[in-house]
Amino acid sequence: MIKIFAFAVLLSAVSLAAASLDLKMPFKKGSNLPVAWWKTQGKLIDVDGGKAVALDKLQKLEFKDHFPGKAGDKIVYEITMKRESDNVSLRIGQWSKEGWIGENFVLLKGKKEFSVVKGEIVLKDAAAPDKAGVLRKVNKFHINIYAHSNSKGTVIKDVKITLVPAE
Repeated sequence: MIKIFAFAVLLSAVSLAAASLDLKMPFKKGSNLPVAWWKTQGKLIDVDGGKAVALDKLQKLEFKDHFPGKAGDKIVYEITMKRESDNVSLRIGQWSKEGWIGENFVLLKGKKEFSVVKGEIVLKDAAAPDKAGVLRKVNKFHINIYAHSNSKGTVIKDVKITLVPAE
């Protein structure tokens, strides 16, 4: 009985530790310009009584803020989107106090009609020391959704991202 109670307390502590990132979503109704927390070369369009961003090939939806994080933290995502064909990716740019580490990404397998694409990306420290011998450790990250050169008909309707700290 005590083990079950301890597990329940641990489970609730982990779920409380997970924090939904404020990406200022969904897109603002009645606005033709990006709001302060995101920017895009794409077009803000009306869909199903709300707003979405249509991305042509080589365009991205960029969330401006950097978010704190460390190696082992999970970025859990739910993206409501559609695409006609080919590659669209969620890209997590990782930074350390010393500068850029690199990018983790995942290809988003959206459908031709709106659907929710779910998954996770784990933050990682640099694999090797830089030229100065410093092993860069993640302390923040940023988020982009990118339509590749062969992408067609990409529309992003909503983005929900939760940061789950490493245990």
